[in-house]
Amino acid sequence: TELKEEKKRLSLVYFRGNGTHKDVREVKDDPVDLRIRITNNKKAEIILKYGKWGVEEKRREISIPIKPEGFEDVTDFLKALGWKVGVVTLSDSKVFDYNGVEFAIVQSSGHYYVEAEKLIEDCGDTKKANQEIRKVCSELGLKIADSEKFMDMLNSLNNIKENRFN
Repeated sequence: TELKEEKKRLSLVYFRGNGTHKDVREVKDDPVDLRIRITNNKKAEIILKYGKWGVEEKRREISIPIKPEGFEDVTDFLKALGWKVGVVTLSDSKVFDYNGVEFAIVQSSGHYYVEAEKLIEDCGDTKKANQEIRKVCSELGLKIADSEKFMDMLNSLNNIKENRFN
């Protein structure tokens, strides 16, 4: 397996309302995940992930490219629409493909974790894709976090005071 891509990314992850949520469990049923990000200082985009999120998610991801120099304008646009609080994340990811599954080794704010995903066209294939991911992770000796551990990790990242914005 060879390194497919390296991503250095700045993301602004938005929360609805006043953004005082200390625990993501408070918003886990909100299907809207809105963010803007810039990758490798050249690819900027507005991202809307829509659907149930968690350890085994099946969400639709909509990406709208923007010019990197328009990043600040987008933050002003979202603020005018009421999206004005959230978390800044800086991450460094190394992406690999292994047996049809994309793995990313991610470092963000002193946390390290592995993401495994498989893109599918038809939501009906979700169960099969999750089974394939579990099989490959098992082959590699990787343990998949349960929902509670996943939410605890998100809380740890989201509650770094210096990373919150308003």
